[in-house]
Amino acid sequence: MKNGKTVTLAIESSCDETAAAVLLDGREVLSNIISSQIDIHKLYGGVVPEIASRHHLTNVNTVVDQALDAAKVTMDEVDLIGVTYGPGLVGALLIGLATAKAYALAAEKPLVGVHHIQGHICANYIQHKDLKPPFMALVISGGHTNIVEVTDYNECHVLGGTRDDAAGEAYDKVARVLGLGYPGGPLIDKLAKEGNPHAVEFKRVFLEKGSLDFDFDEARIELDEEEVPVSIGVEDRRTANRLIEEFMLAANQTVAEHFFWMQYPFVYRVHEKPDTDKIVELKAFLSGFGLNLPGNPDNIHPKALNHILQIIQGQPYENIISTVILRSMKKAFYSTECRGHFGLSFPYYCHFTSPIRRYPDLCIHRIIKASINGKADEKKLRKFRADAAAAADIASATERKAQSLEREVEKMKKAQYMEKHIGETMEAVISGVTGWGFYAELPNTVEGLVPVSSLRSDYFIFDEENSALVGEHTGKTYQLGETVTVRVTGANRYAGTVDFELEEAEKRGNDGKISTETGCEQ
Repeated sequence: MKNGKTVTLAIESSCDETAAAVLLDGREVLSNIISSQIDIHKLYGGVVPEIASRHHLTNVNTVVDQALDAAKVTMDEVDLIGVTYGPGLVGALLIGLATAKAYALAAEKPLVGVHHIQGHICANYIQHKDLKPPFMALVISGGHTNIVEVTDYNECHVLGGTRDDAAGEAYDKVARVLGLGYPGGPLIDKLAKEGNPHAVEFKRVFLEKGSLDFDFDEARIELDEEEVPVSIGVEDRRTANRLIEEFMLAANQTVAEHFFWMQYPFVYRVHEKPDTDKIVELKAFLSGFGLNLPGNPDNIHPKALNHILQIIQGQPYENIISTVILRSMKKAFYSTECRGHFGLSFPYYCHFTSPIRRYPDLCIHRIIKASINGKADEKKLRKFRADAAAAADIASATERKAQSLEREVEKMKKAQYMEKHIGETMEAVISGVTGWGFYAELPNTVEGLVPVSSLRSDYFIFDEENSALVGEHTGKTYQLGETVTVRVTGANRYAGTVDFELEEAEKRGNDGKISTETGCEQ
């Protein structure tokens, strides 16, 4: 304690700066010592994790000693030690954590781990001493940019964020490509203020113009420390996510068009027109819902399909029809030929925005770098052509495998979650009809099978044209998009399957409507 106030020694080493500070009651800064590595990493155009870790190891004890001296505080007066535990560079974080643990053990002081991003938010308490939750925070740091709702001092909820790099990371990468130096943020900010805002009129891309905007309910599966699913919900596609998607679409389209006209070797994202027979089948399927798909099946336009997607928004069968439309489309793939993207209605398209997680994007960045640096001679171009062709083939095949694996894992985790709910009754929507039964989807996206053998009230015949099961004697029907009440009868995590049966008390009228409250026909 000092002057009746709690003394905190804080240690930070998440990236390229070794820092230590001493605070009173978390609001008043007595000292703040920083050992910067900017000059070291300038040589590389960005932070090199291994080098950063070595310098943290060299400087951390000195920085802590200087912070205590500057604050005129001894370790005996320190009440607790706070340290950044993540996210950040693993090696760098370990140096700070090990140091903080050693001080805490030696001085017999409590040790508090601090989340890096939460630390950024809490820094506002120092500048605004009367600040208290609830409030909103915009975090522009590290790997992502986030909008955060702070409901209490130790309770934060991320409302939206970027998919890839944060603004600071993007600044640094752009500055490196342009040869401006490191760190890029202050340099680009200065130059931007001196430039002409109308020198380049950037394109604006809006999905509403006719491209296909599928809005599926995506599952959000939360696991505990043992990787056991504890909850399954629907991923919220927020306005922030949509805005970021628009930026990414614009960037991908612009880069693809630019290099197409440069006649450079390139990796394009291709989505071809659907086959005529698939569209004919789709038109017949949609007519069963009273929906008319206009246009020639030989040359269908994405606007026609998007019109259907807009009509079904908010309907119980929205997810089902969207799925059927998607299955009518060809699969997108990577190619060295620019053949357009049907779904987006773009004549030029590529994947450029995520070089960290997608190999085609990385290949494109290498091509762009060579182009900017003027090093793309004929020998280099031949190599790019070979690399682009290989990347397109490998990435397309690997993508299909990854998608298949992702689907299988998701089904397994959903089945594992439903093992705890066997015997429970819930509402579902019929999502698929086959000769062996029908599939029903719960609001949380879990799908299960109601076997035709369990429908004992009649002998049911599969009407493939109308995607329905029809009772031979009673005329009862089970059709896509209908709401039913089901009971969970089984789940197999290893097979990734869930079994349902219809609630026995449920009665159905000839119009297909269901009353689950009274059990009477409507």
